[in-house]
Amino acid sequence: MRNHCLAHAERAGHIVAVAVFDHSGELVSFAKDRAKPGTAAVAQWKGRSAAVYLNSTLETGSWNVPTAPMIATIEGGVPLFTRDGIGIGGVGVSGAPSAFDAECATRAAEAAGLAVSPAGR
Repeated sequence: MRNHCLAHAERAGHIVAVAVFDHSGELVSFAKDRAKPGTAAVAQWKGRSAAVYLNSTLETGSWNVPTAPMIATIEGGVPLFTRDGIGIGGVGVSGAPSAFDAECATRAAEAAGLAVSPAGR
């Protein structure tokens, strides 16, 4: 997933950081290419939030609870589900416009055979 997103971003002319987490919020995979340290931290913030809450960061940003632990409020983090709808983690991307970050994360999840929403939702 990480490499798929990095390649997609490079083709689009963006330098991004990508962070993949398991459902407990533990970092599984990370790459920042040439992204700045702040960009890398934001990718991890987005990915951990999506993994823990099993909701996109676009959605958690609308919850109006910015002080909740590990919650990200900027688009670019998506949850990861098996095709059977079981939540298994999240991926966060930062460095490009937020909508592109989310698209990159979604494409990476789909390339790995995963979904970004539970089945039937």
